[in-house]
Amino acid sequence: MIRPQKPWFNWRDERAALATALDCQGGVVQVQASNNGPIMEFASVLRSELEHGKWPRPWVTVQFDPENANTRYFGEMLRQLERSLGLPASLPQSIAIGEGSKLGSGLSAESISISESFNFGSGGYEQSVANEERASRIVGSIRDRVSAEAFCLLFLDSPRFRRLDLADFGDLLWHRGLDELSVNGVLLVDLTCGMPRSDIEWPPSPRLKLALSDEYGSTAREHAIVDLTEWLLKFGYEKTFEAAEGYSRAMLDSHKGPKALYAQLSGLAARAAQV
Repeated sequence: MIRPQKPWFNWRDERAALATALDCQGGVVQVQASNNGPIMEFASVLRSELEHGKWPRPWVTVQFDPENANTRYFGEMLRQLERSLGLPASLPQSIAIGEGSKLGSGLSAESISISESFNFGSGGYEQSVANEERASRIVGSIRDRVSAEAFCLLFLDSPRFRRLDLADFGDLLWHRGLDELSVNGVLLVDLTCGMPRSDIEWPPSPRLKLALSDEYGSTAREHAIVDLTEWLLKFGYEKTFEAAEGYSRAMLDSHKGPKALYAQLSGLAARAAQV
């Protein structure tokens, strides 16, 4: 799926700080904001930049969101990575029916049908082994591809994930190969609203930490006006520089921070993406 391109309205300092990680296409970055900070907006435009920008290797981006049922738990994280890598599903081979009884998957009995599923077919030990095998396959696939592609793993609002799921990601994926690839080829970006986690080492050994402000400062405001002015002219929403700059200043007068500005401009941005 090709997502529409989204514009940067300032964040010049943050983009400059990210330049090394993006240029070498690897590393661990922790981005922090307040509980009402512009985490989603920053993640969205960063992901858009990776997917639409010109890079030595094309980026494959995978986003993990605790609000998304497809990426909330570790098993779903594995499946999302498998989808992004084009790997076939790895399903349990059998399911347990009662003490010590096993039947092949996909069988049905009377009106009850038990089919292949990630949620049935193995006990705790078997599921752990299956997760290890799937994680190993994912790491191997990424290792084979980093010479031609780069991979960005974005975690949205990581304090809302279960500790167990982040621990499994760290133990089975990161510390078993992805950390070695983070020098050149794998970038992990953790985005946190409020205080970062203290119950687990997450994100793993960040090399760069960024803090997002809720509101534009004076310099950031002027940069946002310049960016918005150029964007309005590029897509023909205003015909003259004076009109575009006037509109931009009015927008920044009434929308003090990036969260409010992006929300107000979301309709225009969606139309511009279709051009």
